[in-house]
Amino acid sequence: MMSASLYRTPGMYTALMESRIPLLSRVKMVEYSVTVYTSDRQFSDTSDYIYLTLVGTDDESEQTQIPNSVLYGVGSELTFTVSCASSIGELELIKLDKQNFLMNEDSWFPDKVVVKSPEDETFTFPVYRWITDTKEQYFKEGTALTVQEDTKACGKSARERDLKEREKNYCWYSYKEGIPHCIKADDPCKLPPEVTFSYTKKMGFSFTAITGWLSSKFKGLIDCERKWTRIDDITHVFNSRKTDIA
Repeated sequence: MMSASLYRTPGMYTALMESRIPLLSRVKMVEYSVTVYTSDRQFSDTSDYIYLTLVGTDDESEQTQIPNSVLYGVGSELTFTVSCASSIGELELIKLDKQNFLMNEDSWFPDKVVVKSPEDETFTFPVYRWITDTKEQYFKEGTALTVQEDTKACGKSARERDLKEREKNYCWYSYKEGIPHCIKADDPCKLPPEVTFSYTKKMGFSFTAITGWLSSKFKGLIDCERKWTRIDDITHVFNSRKTDIA
């Protein structure tokens, strides 16, 4: 009873907690050095919040916000530290989670993430793709392994996710018998950003279409209903734009 009353005494409780603080401060955190590389292509930077999680064979780290992600620039390299209470083992994959900073989504194109472990091992995680939504993305360590060699559960699940994603995004569609198959998509914009034209290219296509339409309009060809009678007339009309292939 006496010992219980001592613990209920405010002064004794404070002394007990103060004695525990130095013990907690002596716990040495395990630190992983992480470097994130943003692509040098146009508009690859982002103003969104980026969160990273390291996944190892023994455990995984807490989700860590990449510092100063608002200041990401094209071709930038950002190094920061991820702290864990203990080693999480050999790194197998990373999770990247992009959350909107403003109302609209701001796409991001990272090249890779390089992690240096406390054991002085370096793990490289290739990304090389656009991250456009707020879904958590998984990326495997870049060491090439065959299906037989990749026996870990983490690796198998990553392969299954990639296969399902590819089957969903890239399907052949037969428009008509005898015509070469085309990719199945209701709208080209719905395809993954990696296989669509860049913003610069799209603007180039739009500029070419507009200038071509205006040129044909001024020549009176848009509303013309006369039939072509000579090949030379067609050549004369469409001689304003030529490429090496044409």
